[in-house]
This record gives sequence, structure tokens and C-alpha cells, in this order.
Amino acid sequence: MADFVATINDGSLQVHTGPAGIVYRPAQVVDAESYAVRARFSEVGAPEGHREGFGLFIGGQDLEGTNQRYTYFLVRGDGRYLIRHREGAATREISNGWQSSEAVRAATTGGDVANELAIAVDGRELRFFCNDEPVAEMPVGALSVRGVAGVRVNHNLRVHIQSFRVEPI
Repeated sequence: MADFVATINDGSLQVHTGPAGIVYRPAQVVDAESYAVRARFSEVGAPEGHREGFGLFIGGQDLEGTNQRYTYFLVRGDGRYLIRHREGAATREISNGWQSSEAVRAATTGGDVANELAIAVDGRELRFFCNDEPVAEMPVGALSVRGVAGVRVNHNLRVHIQSFRVEPI
């Protein structure tokens, strides 16, 4: 697959990727001290051995430019999650690489798998959830949390996203 394609079908955002990419509404700017971003992700036809992730991002700034900034939380089909911060072309590991978690549902060969993800910002604390189970917690510190919220889908995946929402907590 050579392109990044995002369409809406029956209320579901369907993303088919060649290269990785992000999907967002430029007007979906979050400038609050406390909020949560949530969505349900279904990986369709998960290829065996393909270890690419998908999930949420927050704090998006300059998303069309070379100085992109955002914090993202991804899961992948082997039951692992990753948290990173992007600044321009560079990324910084927050979760110390891909971490295993019982909360992340793993894919079966060629099957579909669904995970509900959430990022909660509560003042100075960040919490990351998969299927309503906490997987990581940390201080906000220098991470981007104010800005555009959206989804990120890595290379060569078919992912359907439902119930994306930003809500106060």
C-alpha cells in the first residue's frame, strides 16, 4: 500500500496506511487543564508478525509544519504499548520502548482486534488507559498536552476508529 487514506464510513473513521500519518481536525484544539481524549481502535486483518502501532495523540502544534509537536500513545497487535513525544523530525521515548501490558488485546493471525484507548490530563498528571485499565502515569513536565488532539496510525495498517471524543474530567 503506497498511500495514506482516511475515509468516514457509517460513522467510523477508516484509515489505510502505506506511510505512517496522523488524522485530526485543525479546529479540535484543547486548551484546558483537565480533559480526556478517547477512541476505540479496531485493527482489521492484522498481518502476522507486523509490529506497527496506532493510537491517540494530544498537544498537537504546528502539525502542517516542520516543527510538529505532540505526545502520542500507541498500541500494537502483539499486546504492547508505546508513549513518545515528537518534536520536529525527532522523537523521545517516554515509556522506554514498547511495553507489554495485559490490558492491551493482542491480535490473532489475520484476525481483527479492538482496543479502547484514553489519555487523561489532570492538571500536572498524565494517565494512559487501554480498555479502561491504567497502563502508565507520569507528570506532564515538558510534554505537549495543550493543542490539537487526534489519531496516529503507523505503516501498512488498516484501522477503524470509532467514538473519538474529547471530554472534560
